Amino acid sequence: MNKRMADRTKIGFLYMGNPTDTKYWSGTVSNLHKIISKSDKVELVDIVVKPHRLSAKLYKAVRVLSLKKNEISFLSAFLNSRAADRMIEESNCEYIFAPACSKLIYSGRKALKNKKLIYLSDATYHNMIGYYFFHSKHDQRIADMWESTSHKLASAIIFPAEWSFDDAMNYYHTPKEKIKLLKFGANIEDVGSKVIKPGKDKYKLLLIGVDYVRKGVDVAIETVKRLNESSSTVKYELTIVGLNKPDIDIPDYVTFLGKLRKDREDELKRLIDCYKSHDIFILPTKAECSAIVFSEASMFGLPVFTYATGGTTDYVKDGVSGRCLEPSCGADDFAKAISSAIENGDVEKFSIGARKKYEEELNWNTWLEKFESVVEELA
Repeated sequence: MNKRMADRTKIGFLYMGNPTDTKYWSGTVSNLHKIISKSDKVELVDIVVKPHRLSAKLYKAVRVLSLKKNEISFLSAFLNSRAADRMIEESNCEYIFAPACSKLIYSGRKALKNKKLIYLSDATYHNMIGYYFFHSKHDQRIADMWESTSHKLASAIIFPAEWSFDDAMNYYHTPKEKIKLLKFGANIEDVGSKVIKPGKDKYKLLLIGVDYVRKGVDVAIETVKRLNESSSTVKYELTIVGLNKPDIDIPDYVTFLGKLRKDREDELKRLIDCYKSHDIFILPTKAECSAIVFSEASMFGLPVFTYATGGTTDYVKDGVSGRCLEPSCGADDFAKAISSAIENGDVEKFSIGARKKYEEELNWNTWLEKFESVVEELA
């Protein structure tokens, strides 16, 4: 073994399923695996736990018996516990990195008691209840137990946005020194950016999301409608990626492109072309932890217009890289914010600010440097 290999810290990447699968979590787990694998300071070891053969049947049984009210089963974690404990021990890794898998941490809690666990989540479960998750009381008790166990076992907990810090400390009683802020990067290769200028006769708005209601697609469509009604010299168009056109009347200046998968070369190219050919990114999301699309929009230099909710303000700096409107605002407010930014020239400032925020904060190289620092602290 050469000196470089000997000096690297061996870290087990704990996951249930294929950690390189780009379809899950907007490709974030795949990118985490990819970027850590490039580290000169870390040797990554995959600890892939396969679900117990009865897990799927148990899930269906719980759904049927609870009349579809419950989705989470305590027994499924129990079924996977032997495999999880065995694989964690056999990895011979002192450090374990577990992204977005509190259930799996609970399953392997026996083996993890002797390890230095680095747990990553986009938010605390408690913060998500009634905001992003609307689980039954039964599901809430189980998921909260998994989250609490993850906090207790972890030597370090990584969040991609600040909004969960207080909840981790106040609700889960997690020591402040355990909690680390590492913002997510863009899940697309950097192909350069452009500066959006004022004074154009047409502006193309882009929205990327897979939930019509939560992502505020209706607000975005109404925003573009009001922008077009308020100006006789500037035209506005809206492109929506992630959803098919609904069976309702849609204005001809709104285009639905459906889902574009990043693991398919032709669809990834279309997605990149969308970012490159549009001028403004709009996402009136009602609930958001840390949308990767904000990092991607910033990478391409697109000013972002969204709500100040959840973790959005960590990714969009109001008045610098775009606007974060209060959740009580509607389409009129978004239309005024966008038209004002164009008329007073702020759209160019926001574009430059967005790219700068990507280069300084919202990229995976910066994430990796901070992750390596977390590992060094634990050592």
